Amino acid sequence: MKKNGLSRAYQVKVKNIINKVYSWGMEFNYIIGPNVSPLEGLMIDKGEEKAPDILSLEEIRKFLSTAKALDHQWYPIWAFAILTGMRSGELHALTWDQIDLEKNLILVDRSYDSNVKSVGPTKGRYWRTVPINGSLRSLILDLKQNLNLINSGFVLPRIKDWDNGDQAVPIKAFLKSIKVKPVKFHALRACFATQMLANGVSAPVVMKIGGWKKSATMDIYLRLAGVDTKGATDCLHFVPEDISFGDNVVSLFSNS
Repeated sequence: MKKNGLSRAYQVKVKNIINKVYSWGMEFNYIIGPNVSPLEGLMIDKGEEKAPDILSLEEIRKFLSTAKALDHQWYPIWAFAILTGMRSGELHALTWDQIDLEKNLILVDRSYDSNVKSVGPTKGRYWRTVPINGSLRSLILDLKQNLNLINSGFVLPRIKDWDNGDQAVPIKAFLKSIKVKPVKFHALRACFATQMLANGVSAPVVMKIGGWKKSATMDIYLRLAGVDTKGATDCLHFVPEDISFGDNVVSLFSNS
């Protein structure tokens, strides 16, 4: 798998499946002989850690403003994702009864699975609430003007590619067309987290709103936002302020 360029995550997934099959086979005596999986103890190289691709604040503004100006069919979905941190399946399953404009809250308690084309529980299998800010409220009120959406019961447009779980292709293509680095749809969730953290919202609150369980994921977003190191170097005053690094600097390697 590694030789064929398959991701580490995919390698780990296959390894775990094989181990589970062997465990089941040995437990019910379908596999006689070895008492462990042939992949037991196999270490998969983690490789070099890379920072996840996300959009900066300027890129987010360009992305959403251009999509809105062009009346792109995906615009409300992309904007909703960045303003709520909701997963694609949670956005797809979102219905009007989950939105409370009096309390300015969205109840997130279900998710759409494109593999089986049905709605079930969220990834974490628990409900949560997402606050509605001014920008999101305006977007929701605009969507309420669409009679087709009101009649369908769904908050966001029905798009065939989205129904089939192909939400990554349209966003990458659009970002490329406006000369912004292409990211996956799931990166919009990371954009939500990093912008929240950068604006002073605590990590536990961001995790609660976005439905993250693992603090390790939030640690990555904290590093991306630079919150935990912000201002740490302000105490370093080693260079005298009256030194000018300008045209008067003499080159030590000059021939004159």
